[in-house]
Amino acid sequence: MLQSVLRNFSFFGVAHVVDRCVWFFFTIYAARELGPEAFGQYVLVGTYVAFFSITFTVGVLPVAVREIVRQRDNPGPMLEQILSLRLLLGMLAYAALILISWLMQPTPEFLPLAAIAGSALVIDAFKDAFTAYHTAFERMAIPSAFTIIIGSVTAIVGCVSLYLDAGLLVLFAASACINLLATFSWHRLFSTRFQPYRLRFSVSAWKHLSIMLAPLMPVQLAVQLNRLTSVIMLSQVPGPIAADRAVGYFVPAQQVAHFPLGLLFGLRRALLPPIAQKLHRGECIDEEFAVVLRLAIVFLSFPLIIITSLYAREILLVVFGPGYQESELALKILGVAAAIWITSIFPESFLFAYPELKFTRFIRAAYVPLLINIGLCLALIPAYGAPGAAWALLVSRVAHLAFALYYCRVVLPLGSLGLRQLLKPCTILIITYAMCLATSSAIERDSLRELVILGGVLGGVLMAGHRELGQIRRKLLPRGRRPSG
Repeated sequence: MLQSVLRNFSFFGVAHVVDRCVWFFFTIYAARELGPEAFGQYVLVGTYVAFFSITFTVGVLPVAVREIVRQRDNPGPMLEQILSLRLLLGMLAYAALILISWLMQPTPEFLPLAAIAGSALVIDAFKDAFTAYHTAFERMAIPSAFTIIIGSVTAIVGCVSLYLDAGLLVLFAASACINLLATFSWHRLFSTRFQPYRLRFSVSAWKHLSIMLAPLMPVQLAVQLNRLTSVIMLSQVPGPIAADRAVGYFVPAQQVAHFPLGLLFGLRRALLPPIAQKLHRGECIDEEFAVVLRLAIVFLSFPLIIITSLYAREILLVVFGPGYQESELALKILGVAAAIWITSIFPESFLFAYPELKFTRFIRAAYVPLLINIGLCLALIPAYGAPGAAWALLVSRVAHLAFALYYCRVVLPLGSLGLRQLLKPCTILIITYAMCLATSSAIERDSLRELVILGGVLGGVLMAGHRELGQIRRKLLPRGRRPSG
């Protein structure tokens, strides 16, 4: 069993990392080739498609996997019911996308782009159903391979289209054609080698599946929509610069700040089994909770804050070019927001692993940060544009972390959250950060300054996390062998 879990996780992890890297580097090239305004429109179309995909289909995949696992002896009927429901939801999402795009973005260019890009809402119904089936049967290599292939081919064709200056319409059309061709190929492979299927339209089955989706949807919907709120609000709330340009400045900063986050969600999946096992046995998890929280702050969140706050201009110049220097302030703010989100990922892992979890407890935790984000966007975007949207996201992340810690204290069998144990490492990190800021402004020679900052950060991190490093070393280093005889 352990080998199977590790094998499947490795397939998923590699595919996820490769897909994230391919997408990240493609957006860098697209941002350079298109410029802030056209790149902003490109991202905005993708954000609208993602918004309606999340709104109509959130929670379908986890429920599909669970139900197919329960009926592994005869998975065909359940697969057909899930596919038909997902296809129906995709068509409803596509219709809503076209209607809202026509009402809220009545420019001649936006609607055709949304109509082409939105085809994924329907086509992906088949890919989601196939992925759920393979996941339930622990065959993660197949969906992982298709993820890498589709993402890589789409990026290559997209780069060629941008190089030839073909325009956004050709870029989206090429992506839609690749998606359709890959899905048809997967359909042929799936129906001939794994599970023949047909579309089964059953209102009673849809009702049954919808009832199972209901507890998951509110929380997941709010959390996912909070990621898209800033871009949508920038496109709708008038600010100091044009909406497309504001989105074009905000998204590169968001891409840089959020790049590590996508790589950490796989780590959260790896944390769930051992935590769930300890909770199931009724064992104390106070020390594990405190250690994980300190590790996240010291070794993940703090370095991200240092990089994005001290080197924002250099990162944007190297990655996206001189046309995106106005994203500097937004990147500094979003770096802190991403660091806070990283910190909250690990307490959430303990919550998701708790066997008696009721998702209705987290409705406030999910919707309060979303409402804070929307409210602050309305207040700050008119005056500050992209930096205002970044501040709104930062405050919402702080609220999200506060709710995660609160529910950990209320729900989990913890004696304490171990926040007192954070005082010393956090004090060391604050002093280190202040010293880095002073060094950055006092020393003009670049090489000497970077060497002093690097040494200061490394020393501060080691001092703040020496306790956790010692615990890891004791667990990983093998004990001495007993003498034979």
